[in-house]
Order: sequence, then C-alpha cells, then structure tokens
Amino acid sequence: MRRLLNSRIALALVVCAVLVGAVGAWARKANHGISQLKVGNKTRALLVESIAEMGTFQAGQTTLRRFKVTVKNGYSQPVVAYALEQQDASVGKGTTAGVETNGAYLGWALAPNATDETFITASAEGEVVINVAAVLLEDGKGDGDTARVTRLKEVRAGVKAAYQQIIPLLRRASNSNINQGSEADLQSLENEISATVDEKTVHLNLRRGFDDAKKMLLSELRELHDQARSGRKVEYRSEIAKIKTRVEERAAKLQQ
Repeated sequence: MRRLLNSRIALALVVCAVLVGAVGAWARKANHGISQLKVGNKTRALLVESIAEMGTFQAGQTTLRRFKVTVKNGYSQPVVAYALEQQDASVGKGTTAGVETNGAYLGWALAPNATDETFITASAEGEVVINVAAVLLEDGKGDGDTARVTRLKEVRAGVKAAYQQIIPLLRRASNSNINQGSEADLQSLENEISATVDEKTVHLNLRRGFDDAKKMLLSELRELHDQARSGRKVEYRSEIAKIKTRVEERAAKLQQ
C-alpha cells in the first residue's frame, strides 16, 4: 500500500513538473526573452504564437518600441475579429489602448489553426503589457472582455448596415445601360454611395464599420476612374457587376 502511494506521489510530481515546464516554454516562446514585456490572455483559445521586437524609432522627442504579435486560432471555427490591448507609458498610467483586426467589410476570417500578425507600438520606457482581449467567432459568439466583444460586434453591425443600403445601388447600376467609356453614370453611383445615411448619426462603433465599408467601395469605384483615365478600355457595367458580387458574398457572411 505504501509503495503504491509513493508511486502515485511520484507520478503526480512528474506531471506537475511537465506542466510547469510547458507553461514556462510557452512564456519563453511568447515573450522571446524581451525585457519589460508581459503577455496576458482573456480568451480561451486565441493563442499568442510569438512576439518579436522590431526595434525602436523616434516620434518627435519620444522613443517608441514596435512589436509584431502573431496569434493562432485555437478555436474549432473561424475567428472573424479580435482585439489586443496594451498598457504602457505611451498611453498613460491606468489607461488601456486597443488594436483591433475586424475585416468584416472584406469578408476576412482567420481559419482554425491559422495565424495572423498584428503590430503594436509602445513606449521604450518602462513595462509593456499586451493582452489578447477578445475574439468574435463566425457563429456570432464572443469570447473574452465583454466590452471589447461588444465593440467588435457593433463594428460588424455597422458594415452590415452599410451593405444593406449600398447593395441595391450596385444592383441597379450593374443592370443599367452604362455606356462604354462614359464616366457620368459611374460618378453618379459614387455620389449615391457617398450620400448613404451619414455615419455620424449612428453609434460610434457602428459608425466605424459603416465608414470602413463605404470607403472600401468608393476606393474600388475610383480605381475604375483611374483605369479609364490611363487609357484602358473599361466595361463599366461588367466591372460594377463584379464589385456587386463581391459585396453580396461579404454581406452573406454577415448574416451568419
């Protein structure tokens, strides 16, 4: 009996040693031995794969450090948005800054086991704390800091609201008889998209998503202008139809 008890105690000590070693190895991998850097995680499975210091640079009289943070999706479904937060002297004592990746207007998603990179700028003086704050999953559920999750959802809702107004405009334009080589109807479409509900009248976080979606679409339409002005023959109706199809595909993902 005593021999069995001693064996169990020895096995427990070995397991504890392995776990401690694994945690230590993860910490070393995440921090890469970078001085005055702490890493935390408020999510269950958006993992810090690595952090690399990219050097320092001057911003006026201030010296700043730049980090490349690589995260890995450990969930069983795609991550459609995530937020990191930092604490350091550059954002002020007791203040937290955030960096978000939310590609709803592009249809971006981070597949399970895939990695993504984010860059963070922090003070070169004193301690830097970087936390994985929140994630938004493809099924609409969030994980991590409640306030950050809410913000990610609202930005996504803003993109959805913009697409609901813009898609009918794109459909009408792609079905119309736009003359080859004429920019008048294309300019009219740009004006209509620009005049969609003023994002300043909606909630701040929805406004960001709404504005991102509008800017992206207007940028694509202006590229058609540039192509025409460079002498390239542009099939306006065909090109607008391609944009419409891409936007409809992105909007469909937002319905999930």
